[in-house]
Amino acid sequence: AIRFEQTKQAASKGAVEETKFVELRKGQERELKKGQIATQVNSAKQEAAKSRTHTIRIGNLKTEQKGRRDFCKEFDEQLKMLGVEKDEMLAADLTRKQGMVAHEQERYATMQEKGLFTSTKGISSQQYH
Repeated sequence: AIRFEQTKQAASKGAVEETKFVELRKGQERELKKGQIATQVNSAKQEAAKSRTHTIRIGNLKTEQKGRRDFCKEFDEQLKMLGVEKDEMLAADLTRKQGMVAHEQERYATMQEKGLFTSTKGISSQQYH
């Protein structure tokens, strides 16, 4: 009867040890699963952050390119306007000079008609002889 009790206790002790071992193993599996889930969550967060960063970077590049295009367009327009202004100034200057020449020609013709024009050749030859 004592042997039987000892065997029974030994079997109970073995069953308890086995139960503890199974519980420990289940705990390790739970911890491993938690770690895997945490790793997956972190990976998903990192991927989302990378995606957001990439989207922001693309947006910044597009904004920068648009800014450059706008600047170049405005610069070209200013150059064009300066060219037009220069052409207008040159045309106005040419018109002014042509008007001056025409006025002088009219004055000369009027002086000739009125007989007010005298030859400097005749005057200078009389003075020196």
